[in-house]
Amino acid sequence: MLFSILSLPFMRPLPTGKLRDGIYAVKVWRNDAFFIRAEGEFLAVDSGKYLSELKDGLSKLGLDPSEVRDIFLTHSDIDHIGGLELFPGARIHLSRRELREGGSGGERIRGFRSDFPKGVERAQLQLLFGGEKLSIGGHLIECIPAPGHTPGSMAYLLDDQILFSGDALRIRRGRAEIHPFTEDRKEARSSIDELLRIGRGKEILSSHYGMIPAAKLLHE
Repeated sequence: MLFSILSLPFMRPLPTGKLRDGIYAVKVWRNDAFFIRAEGEFLAVDSGKYLSELKDGLSKLGLDPSEVRDIFLTHSDIDHIGGLELFPGARIHLSRRELREGGSGGERIRGFRSDFPKGVERAQLQLLFGGEKLSIGGHLIECIPAPGHTPGSMAYLLDDQILFSGDALRIRRGRAEIHPFTEDRKEARSSIDELLRIGRGKEILSSHYGMIPAAKLLHE
């Protein structure tokens, strides 16, 4: 636990801004929520922790929360789901295993609460087994199980180009390492191997550590 807390200052999320055409990062606390322009809407990967920071970041970028129609959650820790109430009409995509393991009022990772924020309805949840390839708004999103950090962690491959890894790995000194607060280190190592295999030739976009080509990452 002490190691995990001491790791927090070394997290390097991207600043709020445009990453490339149609893809934006919003820095909320020590991680990023990502927004992807689609046909007549936006897709999001995670929602950050603090509602006020999320609102400010979206306003800075000129993005309207009402246009966010689909949110893909990498997992259910509060720093990834805390802003969901800003998107009351959005579909929320989440691993079935993550919901089952967390429960309706469950505790996740060493006492960190992960209850869904007020206003999130069960009907909004679109539960994933993993392996799905979803066509939404002109984009193809492949849903990739990445357990370890949490039991139901999920990564998402966008248009076979960008792999959103969530907290499945930590990027440090050019290495892909196990993320702090990880529940099952053995599963996490297997997930990192698989994500680096899938990500070969692509960009990996991490929640806490920015973007890097997978080819530049060494395994710990």
